[in-house]
Amino acid sequence: MARALRLQHFLPYRLSIASNQVSGLVAEAYDRLFGLSIPEWRVVTVLAEAAPLSQLDIVGRTLMDKMTVSRAVRPLVARGLLDRETHKGDRRAQHLRLSTAGRSLYECVAPQALAMEAALLEGFTAAEVAALESALDRLRARAAALSRDAGQSVGVDAGAAAAAGDGAVAAMGRPAGGVPGSSSAAVSIRSSAPRPAR
Repeated sequence: MARALRLQHFLPYRLSIASNQVSGLVAEAYDRLFGLSIPEWRVVTVLAEAAPLSQLDIVGRTLMDKMTVSRAVRPLVARGLLDRETHKGDRRAQHLRLSTAGRSLYECVAPQALAMEAALLEGFTAAEVAALESALDRLRARAAALSRDAGQSVGVDAGAAAAAGDGAVAAMGRPAGGVPGSSSAAVSIRSSAPRPAR
């Protein structure tokens, strides 16, 4: 018997809710204590770990998109927390590094960030924390692998889904085939990954 979908037990939904709750807590603290948004804090942190970096380097290290990084960099430069320097090999390119003020801010924020992480994980054993980190790494790797297969439906028969959709449209008094100009024909694509045991 097929498993019924229940939103409160649907893993992507639960991950999203947990992420939103944690991000909201962190964002409120960073803004209240240091006047930083989460993207701004990520930029500061990655530049504290490795500098100088271009904005594209920051995109690659943080997995934020270009626009988010650009919007985070501008106020940090305006506040004097970042210094820009022209790349020696390409005068059109600019690299970023923390200014003296930016380094001082990082040294104030980092202990607070670690304390918040410790508070979130209070009550977890070391083994549970390690298991959580491993599970998150595996989920990210699996999601990345699936995203590379653009257009695939994970474990879903696209042809059957299209047929079911046509049936629903016909039941509403419309001709099967869906929206004009679209086609209900679909290639059945299934994920090559084994189904988890239930």
